[in-house]
Amino acid sequence: SGDEAAESTAKSAGKSGDEAAESAAKSAGKSGDEAAESTAKSAGKSGDEAAESAAKSAGKSGDEAAESAAKSAGKSGDEAAEAAGKQAGGTGDEAADAAGKAGQEVGDQAEATVKENLKDFDKLPEAQKEKLIQSQQGYDDYVEAAGNKGKNLVEKVQNGEPISTEDLLNMKSDPGAMRRFKDVKELADLPEAEARRVQTAFNEAIDEKIYKPTYGEVQTHIKGNLDEAALKAKYGDDIQIDVTVETIRTPGKEYHSWDINTDNDIHSVLTIKDKNGNILEVREIPRSEWEDVYFKSYSKNTGMVDGAGNFNVNLAKERYPDVEWDKMANDADRCKAWAELHEEAPTDVFHPEAARDFSTEKTAILNGKAPEEAAAAVAKRGEGTLLDAEQLAGMETYKIGRYWNEGSVKSQTEALEQLGKLGSQTKGLEQGYSNMGYKIEPMPPKMEEALEVVKNRSLAPETRAARLQELGFDGPADLANKLGSRIHSLRIAQK
Repeated sequence: SGDEAAESTAKSAGKSGDEAAESAAKSAGKSGDEAAESTAKSAGKSGDEAAESAAKSAGKSGDEAAESAAKSAGKSGDEAAEAAGKQAGGTGDEAADAAGKAGQEVGDQAEATVKENLKDFDKLPEAQKEKLIQSQQGYDDYVEAAGNKGKNLVEKVQNGEPISTEDLLNMKSDPGAMRRFKDVKELADLPEAEARRVQTAFNEAIDEKIYKPTYGEVQTHIKGNLDEAALKAKYGDDIQIDVTVETIRTPGKEYHSWDINTDNDIHSVLTIKDKNGNILEVREIPRSEWEDVYFKSYSKNTGMVDGAGNFNVNLAKERYPDVEWDKMANDADRCKAWAELHEEAPTDVFHPEAARDFSTEKTAILNGKAPEEAAAAVAKRGEGTLLDAEQLAGMETYKIGRYWNEGSVKSQTEALEQLGKLGSQTKGLEQGYSNMGYKIEPMPPKMEEALEVVKNRSLAPETRAARLQELGFDGPADLANKLGSRIHSLRIAQK
């Protein structure tokens, strides 16, 4: 009957009859198996997550999907569930039965993944086994959702639709989505030229809508506070004063218009030149002098600060309900939090995520003369040594710890991406030093294997952490510290 169908469907997702109606209704327009799979993916999630997941399969928001289904059936609650079940290719009971089977298959797949990659899985307590399986299933859903963000953007560009600020923020707030978008050629099965066109369109949109106006306001602020008279007294009246705000990228790589930057670490540099263009001074502007301006300008250019300069707390709550916006002291703190949620980080030479070996400007600030290339890139080629191995190691481990300790599947996934980069950085630097004749202790096989685990994107963060423990590491932070120690030790390497 309709009531039984609703009740059966509800039980498979852990919901009430009305919630089941919404979930089943969202699957309307699909075959029975597809509907079952959509409903099954909602199993094991909270009510809101389940509604969101199912709604996406119908291309509607939760409220729209429920309302549409109810209207099409002319009914409510339990009756809507029965009607939606029939639309999906069977009676309510059949749809619920198919959903249960599909849900079991999803759970079985997650369990198989964990068992295949953890040698000691069978020895673990039952509660820990269940936690790992649920974590793997949640991660699989997260990866799919992150990929869909990029696919939706591809569709927009190919349809000739403009990329909105909301589209940009939807991507920027999720490092996983940004990393998958880096590989959009494989993600959306695109020819290389088309993949580059889509990525270039994204970069152009974010530059025009957000970065150019934000960087410009920071430059104007810094120039307005410079003591130009003192500079001219020191260097002469015909000097050229240039203030730049720029993104810091990994040294040693050639970048193109289509290269996607997952996060945005920026700094500001003052350059003084004589009338012939010769550099007289390079000075990094301390972030304390401009970061609040950046945070507020970024918030304004992403629609969070109104014309009167007030932060839109209600909109922020709507988009990030888990953030305690009301407990923040003022709008300056809210603007900072908003920017950081989108991976924006003003830095300077003293910032924990900055290293002079990654920047020619930072070397100039400390030594008075800028090299043509960052020291880390030179060291990897075996053509020079690091300037501050300890600082470089600290930068890498700090970033990994910050992401991992946030505790969400999104943040911990990014922590492991950073850990994989640290592993590659360590191996590249050690090879460069070895090529210069320095005695470098080979990386232990267990550490090599651990890095392979870290880079296995098919595994949930908790699964990878459990495997690291099997290999003798306390977890990702322990591996990061050991890799950082290897970089740090390069400062005392002997030939």
